Amino acid sequence: MTGCRRHQDEAGYAALLVAILASTVLMGLAAVGVDTARWYAEAERLQKTADAAALAGVTYMPNNLTGARAAAAAVAKRNGYDTTSAGIVMTVSSGDLPSELRVSLSAPVDNAFGGFIGLDRTTITRSATADFTAPAPMGSPCNTFGNEPPSQAAPAAQPAGSALPSSPFPNCSSTPFFWAAVEGADTDKVQGDRFMTSACAGASTYQCAGGKNSEFRADGYYWAVHVEEEAKNTAITVQIYDPAYMRTEINCSASPVGAYNKMNSYVTTDGKSRYSTSATYCSGDYNPGGKSGSPPVTTFVLRAANEARNPRVATPISGCTKQFVGSSSPPTTSELSQWTNMDRATGNNSSYDLQKAQLFHQWVSLCTFTPGRAGDYYLQVRTNVTTTGGTPVGNRNPAGVVKSSLVYEGNPNALLSEGNTLSGVGLNSFALRAVPSDPSKASYVAVAGNENMPILQNKAGSTATFNLIRALPNTRGQYIAFDFFDPADGATTSGATVRVVAPTDAKNTLKSASAIPNCTHALNGEALTPAANCTVTVRSSTHNGQVERLFIPIPNDYDCNDTTLGGCWFSVAITFPSSVTDFTTWSANITGDPVRLIE
Repeated sequence: MTGCRRHQDEAGYAALLVAILASTVLMGLAAVGVDTARWYAEAERLQKTADAAALAGVTYMPNNLTGARAAAAAVAKRNGYDTTSAGIVMTVSSGDLPSELRVSLSAPVDNAFGGFIGLDRTTITRSATADFTAPAPMGSPCNTFGNEPPSQAAPAAQPAGSALPSSPFPNCSSTPFFWAAVEGADTDKVQGDRFMTSACAGASTYQCAGGKNSEFRADGYYWAVHVEEEAKNTAITVQIYDPAYMRTEINCSASPVGAYNKMNSYVTTDGKSRYSTSATYCSGDYNPGGKSGSPPVTTFVLRAANEARNPRVATPISGCTKQFVGSSSPPTTSELSQWTNMDRATGNNSSYDLQKAQLFHQWVSLCTFTPGRAGDYYLQVRTNVTTTGGTPVGNRNPAGVVKSSLVYEGNPNALLSEGNTLSGVGLNSFALRAVPSDPSKASYVAVAGNENMPILQNKAGSTATFNLIRALPNTRGQYIAFDFFDPADGATTSGATVRVVAPTDAKNTLKSASAIPNCTHALNGEALTPAANCTVTVRSSTHNGQVERLFIPIPNDYDCNDTTLGGCWFSVAITFPSSVTDFTTWSANITGDPVRLIE
């Protein structure tokens, strides 16, 4: 009996021991399960925060890593991870490409049951990498935009000659034979200005109804003055060639008659060519369509770089607002003659108009600014602001005779998003350049169109090739959307051809292809059709006042030389069947996901 009782006691003890051990193991497993669930929940929250932080900060890349870090930290804090708190660690760095931002975020998790086995706290880390396709520049990799007529020595604009670097990029030239341009707000849209014109005479013009242009933009156009890190803190002078509308006709057939070389202090050696029909100097202000009305006032405002890369919210730079009053006719020879005796340069001429001599076919300084950061500074140009509110610049000639002022400064109305007039008829063409005080910095400054680019080609010729848009390697897998409004006026029979050409430094698929593959096109948003050789034909009969769009796919293996501003440029070649001149508004952008997660 004793032996049986012992076996029963031992069996009961074993059962109790099994029960205790089983409950301990099960409780431990349950504890581990609770803590593991908390780890997974925290890891998911961390990942979402890292993703959001990378997306918020990447828009500051590649020029402002400090701003990227601040933006990423602000997002983390809003999501409960204050990087100044103990245990919260965030690392923000550039990625493999300059346009990428990598964010790593770590946070501790207190374990509910892990302390029983010596694991009081677990650190969870998650990371994300985002890429940003910034707005792409159009038209120019150079510190000049359009033709660059040579300057003369002081008191004319400096530098004498060209502002281009001594060894410019291969796709930079002082004579690309096109001009920046803008039309008065009351000019008919069908004449070629897609966004600055308010009037529409015909309902057949694209996006016109009831005599109004539904695409009218009161803030006009923006050109980007791009500054690389190497040119930061270097004084840069923004200059405009022939900034005031003075009607000479498209090929300067109404230029001053009887001009001679030594006309005034600003034209001492080349008056015959500077004031003639020479294509080098002729910016071609004219009244397309011949509509009656007052000439336009052209307003220029330089705005500072901003983190959003949005010119519409960019702050105006003090002292960089000027307006130029238009004239319905060119200056006369008498108005440009400073002296009554030109051979001896003596005897002040009372008819001499000092400001006309300073503005007409001359480089004029808008202002000098010193960029404190790299990025895009925005030159706003429009024709829908009157001079009311501005300060006229005195116009007294050496003979003491006061003439009407053609230049106004500091008009606060020029800084407002809306204009205050819809009058003004005519096309004002001009050129732009940004001149660093240190000439060695010229390769690190560029002036380019921003999203939209109205240009005049007034040199008769059968073929013209222009820089279209810069697409960096991080745009692979996206595509270029290229619109051109009112192309090829006068190309009525066989039509003109417009062909987009891959960058000369493109690699892989685009390097080996004879033409960009898989391009498509459409007129006025109609169904897309293939564009063989990435080429479309445009005619005045079908494209007058209309929009042609080309979609250019960027291959997934696209690569190019992005180490200089001159690399990675797609170009467009326009071939006319005969000598045709044209004013067209171009719009181009990289489409797809401009801000995206890649890891």
